[in-house]
Amino acid sequence: MGGESSKKTVPDRVRKRKIICICVSVLLALLPLFSKEIRSAINAHGHDYLGDTWTPVTGPVSLPPAEKKNKEPLDFSPFEYCVDFKFNATAPAGEVETKPIWFNAAPNRVSPNFHRTLINTMTGLSSGGKSFIAQSSGLKHCIGKDQTATCLVSSDIDPDLFDFYDKYILHVRNPFTGFPAAYNLKSQLYRNVEGQDSIEVWRAVRDEWSYGMVQEFNTSITGWSYSKVDVGMYLVHEDLYDFEKGVGVMKKLRNFLIEAGFPVVPEEELSCLWYNTLGHESIVNYHKFGYEYGDYVPAYTKEQKTMHLEEMRKVKKEVENDSELAGIIDRYIKESETEIVIDEGIVGIPSEEEGKQAGDE
Repeated sequence: MGGESSKKTVPDRVRKRKIICICVSVLLALLPLFSKEIRSAINAHGHDYLGDTWTPVTGPVSLPPAEKKNKEPLDFSPFEYCVDFKFNATAPAGEVETKPIWFNAAPNRVSPNFHRTLINTMTGLSSGGKSFIAQSSGLKHCIGKDQTATCLVSSDIDPDLFDFYDKYILHVRNPFTGFPAAYNLKSQLYRNVEGQDSIEVWRAVRDEWSYGMVQEFNTSITGWSYSKVDVGMYLVHEDLYDFEKGVGVMKKLRNFLIEAGFPVVPEEELSCLWYNTLGHESIVNYHKFGYEYGDYVPAYTKEQKTMHLEEMRKVKKEVENDSELAGIIDRYIKESETEIVIDEGIVGIPSEEEGKQAGDE
């Protein structure tokens, strides 16, 4: 009896081994294909980057450039004492007659609240930073009862009609990020949106309105070329938010305000002024993504990117006599060529070829 039982057991074990071997062989054969499909899906905008984790979402999502996403974390330890810091702006010695300074920026490229906080803190004036379009009792076109340091304005007004300082601040920002940020600011100001517009809203706005974004950029930087006032400083938005360059931009602004006769904070206080005005979250997002928000980076179609880059090259030629401005635009062109994310609008899991194309881009 024992012999018969052994004879039956041996074939069963062999049979099980064969089945296991076949299953393992099939899995090993399919594994490369399965991995390839996963990689293709990820490359074709199948995930949204949130913080330090990848979260599956429905539909395509624009991903930040990989080189920004993988940057080293910033060391904020030098700014720990800035939270409750008390700034001490002092007026220049002697009697100085000041005139308001134009702070020229394309519409909605600079938040009135940001401008107000920056200038009020820098100068110590209770309302040193005003907006041209803000009007209230005793205030019109930035002129009121109290002293005005800078007046936030766009280039669609004629500066020669006003008795302002003969040099102005010109805010400059890459239109590829400036355009979506401007629309998002309008959503916050007038549509009670908190944070960032949805990707669906961005795509609709981009496809309907982005065709004029470089022309608007051109108007903002050349619109006052006929005027009697000259550019006193270019305030480069990207440098202001840069962890290494930001305080340097503050020094440049401080020197310009001193030249115009306004009170300013001591130079050693600029680090805290920069950190407190921009805010921790915006600084981190700019470091990681080159944009204010961390939900997603606004992307463009391949055709839109090509068209806007060609328009920017034409703008650069128009201002080539101004080497500083031409250099800023050249920098935007080069950065946009490699860092602007392409959004093909692929919905769902793509084919192998679509995934390969998305990964190559």
